Amino acid sequence: MARAPRKVSASKPGSTPSRARGTRSAAAASAGEAQKTVAAITKNIAALRKKADTAKQRVEQLKARVDNKPTAAAKQAYAKARTASSELSAQLRAARADLAKAKVQQRVESALARLKAAEETAAAKVRRVEERLEKKAQADLAKAKAAFEKKWLKARAAVDKQKVKNVEGKAKEELANKRKAIKQKVSAVSATKKTGTGRGPGRPPKAATVAAAASAQATPVAAPKRRGRPPKSAQAAAPVAAPVAAPKRRGRPPKKAAE
Repeated sequence: MARAPRKVSASKPGSTPSRARGTRSAAAASAGEAQKTVAAITKNIAALRKKADTAKQRVEQLKARVDNKPTAAAKQAYAKARTASSELSAQLRAARADLAKAKVQQRVESALARLKAAEETAAAKVRRVEERLEKKAQADLAKAKAAFEKKWLKARAAVDKQKVKNVEGKAKEELANKRKAIKQKVSAVSATKKTGTGRGPGRPPKAATVAAAASAQATPVAAPKRRGRPPKSAQAAAPVAAPVAAPKRRGRPPKKAAE
């Protein structure tokens, strides 16, 4: 059963696809170099194998010639062919060993490249998740700030409203007390005007001053004496002035003078 192709999500803003592509390109380049090395060694092995096969065939031919006609030239050619065949065989064995090493290196490079690519892919994914979470955190923080500000302003408005209400209540109470006092004062003044016993505004006069003023009004004050001899008519007509009573002194009376 064929597997459904995996859906590749589109890259989001803030992701780093270029870096991931660069990592994959480096891994592919490393794997490509190892593959080229293996291919070159494989091609050299094929060429050496062909030469070794040809050398073996020549050795067999020269051996048959030496067996039929063992001349010095045939023996020398046979020996030379065997030496060349042995060298080719040694080169072929060395090439096969190099091929084995190259294949091992290729597998190692491929594994390291895959690991590096996986690390970079994981790192890119982590960065994308970090950026997404950071954006989400900023959005959530803005929402939380707005909600807290709204709640705080509402609570503060309630507290301020209560403060204003308290101040307004005190102001109304003071105003009512003042209004009541003024009404009482106005009522008292109105009642005094109706009865006619009220005194005028200002400080009340002292008792001695009031008595002296009453006495002064009752007794006429004599005119001041004139220097010189008074006229006859004035002497005859001038009545004897009554002594003016001195105003009473407030407080303790003075001690009598010693005889």
